[in-house]
Amino acid sequence: MVDISELIKAPIRKSSPCFHGGNVWRISEKFKIPLNQVIDFSVPINPLGIPKKALQSVRQHLSLIKNYPDPDHEWLIET
Repeated sequence: MVDISELIKAPIRKSSPCFHGGNVWRISEKFKIPLNQVIDFSVPINPLGIPKKALQSVRQHLSLIKNYPDPDHEWLIET
């Protein structure tokens, strides 16, 4: 049986993982800032503004979509 990691070129194996998005949970905890006051500038922004239909949907569901999911899932592991 072949170890699949041997098929990956050395520079790729040695590279560091890349993560997208800010970890607002970690920033909130580290700097003792309430989560709702941390602004994540890594989210995509449309220079033309949000379409009216999308804005209506966002307003209806704002409490559900204000942050990226916790990338570490620590709260889920602890429960």
